[in-house]
Amino acid sequence: MTNRPALSRIAQVAALITAVTLAAPSVAAEAPDGVSFERSEAGRTFVTVDGRALYWSRSEFATGEITCIKECLTQRRPLIAPKDAKALPGWTVIVRPDGDMQWAFDGKALYTSVLDTFPGARMGAGGAWVLMFDTLELPAGFTLQSTLVGRVLADHKGRTLYTVGKANGDDWLPVVAPWLANTDGDWTLEPLADGTRQFAYRGQRLFRHADDDDPQDLRGQDVDGAKAAVLEPPPGLPSWMTIQRVDLAWVFADRRGMTLYAPVDVEQIETAQTCPAECMAAYWRPVLAEPAEMPIGRWSIVATASGERQWAFNGRPLYTHTRDTKPGEMVGNSYAVGYSIGAGFRVIPIDANLPPAI
Repeated sequence: MTNRPALSRIAQVAALITAVTLAAPSVAAEAPDGVSFERSEAGRTFVTVDGRALYWSRSEFATGEITCIKECLTQRRPLIAPKDAKALPGWTVIVRPDGDMQWAFDGKALYTSVLDTFPGARMGAGGAWVLMFDTLELPAGFTLQSTLVGRVLADHKGRTLYTVGKANGDDWLPVVAPWLANTDGDWTLEPLADGTRQFAYRGQRLFRHADDDDPQDLRGQDVDGAKAAVLEPPPGLPSWMTIQRVDLAWVFADRRGMTLYAPVDVEQIETAQTCPAECMAAYWRPVLAEPAEMPIGRWSIVATASGERQWAFNGRPLYTHTRDTKPGEMVGNSYAVGYSIGAGFRVIPIDANLPPAI
């Protein structure tokens, strides 16, 4: 088998996004007043007219009940509909427990997040909360998968699909179409030597790499000139950030490759320690922002007690651990200020569901 390429730095990841240009999805443009779309080749993200992302709750959708009330409303804002609002295709108006009218799409009540404090922020996803995203309609047997290089075309098991300059050897498995498959718009069927037909998207034949076993695998990237079939680049990241492989998963790291950590529960960490100041100084280094650096995506900048600007993920300040001595180490995972107290500080994995979450 071919050696597996390393994916370590964001600069390398950005270069991978030149994979292949794919068509924009044909999705309905109609939406209520106050709602807009940010479109990509993978689909569309729902936003308010001032660019605030919209989210929905898995638990609300599963139960069919509005549960974001009282305390929840300090973190979420319902997408309020006017009293005379009329339903649109896909859109309905629901009545909240307090009597307000709220917009829902596909049965999912929509909210903004108070964490989204700057243009392009996407910090409201995580746990039960999901970014409202309407995906491209795909033929049967295809899915979209979130990977290091963005949303990519994938097979029914979520394994990355590639376009290949010259497919050599047995590493490359053509995506063979069933006999009843038909050409449909950007999707075409290209003949193979054995008489079967191979799926192609916008003239690019699609392959799977034999070493990709699981969703998010990218072991075929750059092998024989292959590029993952990227439909949407990854969400915004600070320019200094890199990506490293640790025992658990791919995680975010600083420009030296040192693993990044964020506290899961700051209050628990502060109340459980006997020497917070001394231990913080010994084991944790804040990741400070340069004067010209600005927040992006789920990455914000918070003020420290001393007035410095510190990078944060979803509002949680970022640190490196002094006992990590080389890229790929994660000695600080599950530790808080040098002591293990349950959740503590955690690495930030690149989750299968974008955007990443602790």
